[in-house]
Amino acid sequence: MARSGTAWRAAVALFVVAVAVVLYVNRDWLQHLAWLQTWGAGAGTALLVVAVVALLLTCGLTASAFLVLTPLLFRPHLSALVTTAGFTLGAAGGYAVARYVGGRWASRHHGGRVHRFLTGHASFLALFSLRLAPASPHSLVNYAAGLARLGLARFVLATAAAMALKSYVYALAVHSAVGAAGREAGDAVGAQTVLALLGVALLALAGHFLTRKFFGFGSAAPDQT
Repeated sequence: MARSGTAWRAAVALFVVAVAVVLYVNRDWLQHLAWLQTWGAGAGTALLVVAVVALLLTCGLTASAFLVLTPLLFRPHLSALVTTAGFTLGAAGGYAVARYVGGRWASRHHGGRVHRFLTGHASFLALFSLRLAPASPHSLVNYAAGLARLGLARFVLATAAAMALKSYVYALAVHSAVGAAGREAGDAVGAQTVLALLGVALLALAGHFLTRKFFGFGSAAPDQT
């Protein structure tokens, strides 16, 4: 049984790596607006974006370009819904892959300095802050959470909440930029947008440290299930 489990983990790891290589080779095409525009702005395109974003993040690749691309196809509220769904599913996928494939290896380091740090700063507010911060390494966060066996429900909820806010702010910025003469979507996320997100992220992080200090909240025992 142990050998069978190891073989399955190796097979899953190889499959994820193979898919990741294919996606990485085609990353420029995937994260370009032209192929999405051929699908139009209907429900099929929305589901396709969700699937691509989720697959990229599950395989440990970046999908941040879709925060800017998706608002070019949909209104801000719908764009935020689509990207939030993709990032949340991708977070759960990356978490699951890391936990299943690397769970046994990571268990040897439970109680170590890195593991204690991750579980000691895994509150909802800390995860929310990390997700909301501009240029957040989403795939790294997903895999680290899975290896550390953080609580899945809290992890997914924090991701969904942060990405809903972040996606909507990005979508509003893109729509504002496209509506302004002489501006392109690539210039949409300026200093004002970045500072606004960073400010909220820092407030959430401050809340994490304050509740941890005064009320003892913030540390999280690993999920043993």
